Amino acid sequence: MLVKSSLLEVMVMSEGIDVLILTLGFEPGPLVGALASKLPKASQNGITVIVFVPSFKDERAERAWRQLSEIFEMMKFKAKNATLIRYVVDLHNFSDAIYQISSLLSKYRDKRVFISLTGGMRALILAVFISYLLVNWKITPEIEVFLEGRGESILLPPLAGLVGMRVGEKEVRLLAHMESDKVYKVNELCSILNKDRSTVYRYLRTLLEHRLVEKVDEGVKLTALGVLISKFLKNL
Repeated sequence: MLVKSSLLEVMVMSEGIDVLILTLGFEPGPLVGALASKLPKASQNGITVIVFVPSFKDERAERAWRQLSEIFEMMKFKAKNATLIRYVVDLHNFSDAIYQISSLLSKYRDKRVFISLTGGMRALILAVFISYLLVNWKITPEIEVFLEGRGESILLPPLAGLVGMRVGEKEVRLLAHMESDKVYKVNELCSILNKDRSTVYRYLRTLLEHRLVEKVDEGVKLTALGVLISKFLKNL
């Protein structure tokens, strides 16, 4: 029984953020908001803040960077060993830009990364997002996007796990039977699939690894990403 229970344990990320990714626009406000909320959550080893900026010269962006740098110096006391890095991305060739960004992100694939799409050129934001999808993460980052003109952000599902996902037909069948916001006990899933407990535990282990389901006190339920996939399967 102890072995079966261990299959349902969620892989918990280490506490704290190791790397914060931001995208620079013409205003530092969204980046400052991201810093204010994420710096206090830095890991014990410190936090590296990487700001992606396009190679195209623009005085508004330069001014925003200077303001951000000054604010960061005043705020970095909130985190241990906080470092701010400006990373210039050449957007003249979009494929090269994706390669450039993904190569950098890959260096942090085993770190706790938080990506905040805070502003900037659409091409830059798109390049960062595509790069996030392509990296073979050991720890899937959290990613948010700021809503322009509203001063707030929304957290996105962990879509990076979709690329290269290896979920078999039987696990997919289990997803298709699950409803959003409903908690399922293992025995209930056994009845739904007409399978024994060891088989269902094996399916759940795969779904947990891909963050399609999550463990709760009463059993398991779909994650936000799992809900998306489940709804898609129901419409096939």
